[in-house]
Amino acid sequence: MRLSFLLIYFMKNEALDWARASTFPKIFKLTGGAGSSNVKLIKNQQQANEIIRKAFGKGHSIFDQRKYILQEGISKYRKNKSVISLFKSFYRSLKPVNKDWVNHIEKDYVYFQEFMPGNDYDSRIIVVNQNKVFGYKRFNREKDFRASGSGNFEHYHPQNVDERVLKIALEIARKLKMNSVAYDFIYDKDDQPIIIEITFAYGTKGANKSPGYWDENLEWHDGILDKFPYWMVEQIIKKVNNRK
Repeated sequence: MRLSFLLIYFMKNEALDWARASTFPKIFKLTGGAGSSNVKLIKNQQQANEIIRKAFGKGHSIFDQRKYILQEGISKYRKNKSVISLFKSFYRSLKPVNKDWVNHIEKDYVYFQEFMPGNDYDSRIIVVNQNKVFGYKRFNREKDFRASGSGNFEHYHPQNVDERVLKIALEIARKLKMNSVAYDFIYDKDDQPIIIEITFAYGTKGANKSPGYWDENLEWHDGILDKFPYWMVEQIIKKVNNRK
């Protein structure tokens, strides 16, 4: 198991030196965002230089909400041809729901990741209370390398899951004592699973329809997980009671 190779620079000149000597493509990310909004494929040194100079200049908006809403609306229209949903997206784009997030600027650092070609999906694997694991495949957007935010996913069952990702997810959650965590896995050129992202703040749209979960022994348990966040609450209550 390994994490995707990361490059983080806090000095502009060092970042530009890296870009001059590096090979491409690479992935640029910010420390926050949603639905792949801050994940970009950098194809050459010129693009990398532009990203770096902006990062150490006026900075990058952590979330261009208007652009994201419009792009998602157009994507959904192409998928289901719903004019109503398209108009709703245009309306929502005029009234951002979180102005603090929209106005937040990230600057004075750059964060690059190696690009792994040949992946048409990623695996979102969730671990709760260090002993329950479940997840789903998130297929890439049309003509795009990104899967997050595509809305196209397939839940994992015992017959279609790579147990390696389950074992890795459980092991890390236990070692780091994380009671709620989601990982994104893809595969390298040797077909080995690698983690490209870890987060405690993950959406429940796909997760709460999972048809079951694996326990710490990788035994499968059937049942729609529409109330899986209650597991975390129950764990907290249990810990509090044990301290009394």
